[in-house]
Amino acid sequence: MKKAVDDGVDLSAAVKSFNAKPFSNLKHADVWIPQLANQTYLEMERE
Repeated sequence: MKKAVDDGVDLSAAVKSFNAKPFSNLKHADVWIPQLANQTYLEMERE
């Protein structure tokens, strides 16, 4: 997410492009990963 923020990538595009495959084995990953990516992006943007 830091690279996306640094490159000026739109939030929704950054979240959609996040590679969640390494976490796909986790329960409810399809719900939690996009939410966590979104939150991380916003936190990085504030720094």
